[in-house]
Amino acid sequence: MKFLSAGQSFAFLLITICTTTNGLEHNVKQYRHVADKGLKPATRGYRSMATNGLTPSSAYVRSEITAGIIVECDTPWIGGGRVTLNETQDRTITQDMFQTFSACEQLELIDLSISDISDNAFSSMRKLDYLRIEGNHFGSVRRAMFNGMVSEVVKYFQLHMPDNRILFIQSQSFADIKSLTNLDLRRNPLTGPMTPDTFRINNQGNIFLGLSYTGVVIEQGLFQHIPNLEGLFIDGTPFKFTPNVWKGLKLTHLSIEHANITELKREQWEGLGNSLKYLFLDGNT
Repeated sequence: MKFLSAGQSFAFLLITICTTTNGLEHNVKQYRHVADKGLKPATRGYRSMATNGLTPSSAYVRSEITAGIIVECDTPWIGGGRVTLNETQDRTITQDMFQTFSACEQLELIDLSISDISDNAFSSMRKLDYLRIEGNHFGSVRRAMFNGMVSEVVKYFQLHMPDNRILFIQSQSFADIKSLTNLDLRRNPLTGPMTPDTFRINNQGNIFLGLSYTGVVIEQGLFQHIPNLEGLFIDGTPFKFTPNVWKGLKLTHLSIEHANITELKREQWEGLGNSLKYLFLDGNT
């Protein structure tokens, strides 16, 4: 891996084919460890996945700054390849870019100034179980971006898209992503209209949803199409307790930190039932 000196643009792409265990505790630790701590991807390294036997020698992709940004797989036997994003281009991720990455299970596109993602962009990556698109410039999410991305053999899929410039999410954008367990949209300026179909997830397993520092207003019924929503992270947005806001939810983990909450009353938590195990309220007055 080549390390860039201070002042250079940072582009990072990681691919690994090692098997990970995506238990609920792993999901929770990941959110609590990285949530809003200001850590850059390079400092996290392999994050908590290191506990599952991953080592840097397993497989990786090197990013270098030349005339453009070149992403080249150092272990072609995993089904890798080469992708070039030229400085003069509009930095769109197209359908053909990852056709040779068919065996890839984990992909990170971080700080690449990506301006758009074409329909079916990841359709050749049928074994993908972890996708992180972070610190880029695209402003919307469409359902067709994720067409054909995950096959039936993938049991747990994590989609992380923090720190981009996402304003609008098309209705049912995540509905076709099989086995989606983690959806991370933290620190995007989500100003577009939000309806229950915005967050429709058809996976019947447990879901963790990160909406911290997005400005999303949480209202009754907003998550009615996530039947097994277990963890909800809504830090950093002024929060108002409205009647029945928790109705129908069976959360075990709820984080509302730095949300200008000034008082707590029993009736504010009506609807949560007995499922809640962890409540995080740091940074409120």
